Amino acid sequence: MLLFKISELEKANASIKTDLRKYEIKYNLSSKDFYNKFEAGKYEDDFMIWSGIYEFYKDNNKGLSKLI
Repeated sequence: MLLFKISELEKANASIKTDLRKYEIKYNLSSKDFYNKFEAGKYEDDFMIWSGIYEFYKDNNKGLSKLI
């Protein structure tokens, strides 16, 4: 069960990274840097999708670190 959960989180992260990369290329900015600026109010709500994808990625990584 544990190995299955780890595998599922790793697969999800691979997919999420692909989505994040599209935004990073489009805006020439890392998702981490974007998210920090977004949280500080430097970007408008138009960037909510990117923010949500990045939050999902962070949550997955947190879950993986607890399992590994």
